[in-house]
Amino acid sequence: MKRAGGALLLWSVLGGALLGAAEARDPVIMAADKALAAGQPVAALHLLDGHSSAGGPGLARLLQARALLTLGRQQEAAGRLGVDTIDQMNAWPEALRAAVSALAGEIALAGGNLEQARPFLERALRLRGERVALDRIMVLLAECGERQGDAALALRFAHAVWRDWPRSPYRARAGVIEARLIANQQPDQARSVLAGVRVMDQVDEDTRLSAAELLCHLLLPMRPGQCLVVAEQDMLRLSVHGRLPLYRAFALAALDVREGLAALMALPESMRAEPAVAATITRLSALPAAQTEDVALRIERARAEIELGRAAAARAMLEPLAATRPSALILLATIDGVPLETWLEVPAMSEPGARAAVALALARRGDHARAWPLLRPMVTPTVQVVEGVNAASLLYWAMTSAQHVATDQVAPLTAALLALDSHTVENGLAWALEAQRLERATAAPEAVRRAWERAAEDLPKEHPWQPIAILRAARPLLEEPAAGSLERAMRLLERAGAVASDDQRRCRFLLAQTYERLGRIAQALQVVDELHAQADPEQAQKLARMRARLASTGASEVQQRPLDAEN
Repeated sequence: MKRAGGALLLWSVLGGALLGAAEARDPVIMAADKALAAGQPVAALHLLDGHSSAGGPGLARLLQARALLTLGRQQEAAGRLGVDTIDQMNAWPEALRAAVSALAGEIALAGGNLEQARPFLERALRLRGERVALDRIMVLLAECGERQGDAALALRFAHAVWRDWPRSPYRARAGVIEARLIANQQPDQARSVLAGVRVMDQVDEDTRLSAAELLCHLLLPMRPGQCLVVAEQDMLRLSVHGRLPLYRAFALAALDVREGLAALMALPESMRAEPAVAATITRLSALPAAQTEDVALRIERARAEIELGRAAAARAMLEPLAATRPSALILLATIDGVPLETWLEVPAMSEPGARAAVALALARRGDHARAWPLLRPMVTPTVQVVEGVNAASLLYWAMTSAQHVATDQVAPLTAALLALDSHTVENGLAWALEAQRLERATAAPEAVRRAWERAAEDLPKEHPWQPIAILRAARPLLEEPAAGSLERAMRLLERAGAVASDDQRRCRFLLAQTYERLGRIAQALQVVDELHAQADPEQAQKLARMRARLASTGASEVQQRPLDAEN
């Protein structure tokens, strides 16, 4: 196990319920607990050295064992904990047995004793959730199962964390395990999971590197351009590159013979000596210098350049092709600054996909006078099916352009867009506009709420309207909860992105309250601690009161209405 995860587990395991024990109120033990949670295991050990409570089973001894494991001293941690069998746990206070079982399992896993680790971890998982970090235990069990060759067990726990714990700090590790297990049979699903890992915040470097390497491995045979993007992006963000330089060189070799050969020759000697690298260098060196370039690969390379932020290089690759190659023109239309009006009469515009791409780009730039004549035949009287373009995009931007140049078409286009059974950002924007219209018309509150709910479901996390839609859809569900409304509110609030705005902060605070009312105390505590790190003094006081309530023995007596005054 990696050392960095130790402190996180400790806080999840020992925070809350255990801090109510008499031993935990000891100021020295509390200081050691805080030091360990802050990533200072050496300080924790110094504080507890010679402590009177450390002689027998108790919190001080548990903290010492955890600190030793965090420092990588697995054998000393095992000796300090002194728990090699399930029966030996009976000597420990009942309130600590869940944490002891979790730590014993992790120590065994760190030492490679998988047969011992598994029953301890499974026992910890069966005990009360607020006393162990359930998500971490499931990931450890997934790692244990994978190393034992029990793919079914590993996939069950990894998939559970990936699917059901959107805020877990261990979700990325679970995703990488799941992707490894399904890569051969379900490569598309594995790529989707790994792409999700790559966009997550606060992923440790080892996990991020593993995700990038596996994703490059899956992309290279069929999508070398995407492989190049992943390799270069993660080489910039990671301090250790692993095999990413190798994947980058192979991707370039597939896209451009000259650059690929140069990249392969520039690899470290240890990589150049690998048989696959040596064979590729020999093959590329033997190709004729004037070999005809593959147009499809040139376009794929241009797409990669755009994703890597090198728009000028992509434009130079595409402009010689765009007049006659619709796929090149479609890609060129995505580059800011390209004078699209000069491409309106080229032969490639006879292809519907190219016309749609240019029309949408013009509409997004606000050139509605040029966009509308191109869009109108695609959306009236019915929406055309254009490969690579969703109907919602055509309708939304046609509606937007019509607001400027053909107002009589706005209402039917809006109705057609709202009737679509699709979930894109354009659908979300349309439903947000509809919710605002319903509010102005003083429509029935439930109709307004449903419109906001649909907007919240369709808008992506990065869109500034998403948390606003979530708040307006979730609040009515919390104020007068009917059967199942708390769960619906929870699912909506969990969609909010990481705390980066006041609206997102309000969503997270409501989510903590919703978790509390549903009895999900561990998850509520996790959100409260997350919010506390960015709170101002007044907000910190409110969060401290909530944390104290959650951690108290009466935490099951939850509030029946949201704390509107504190949102």
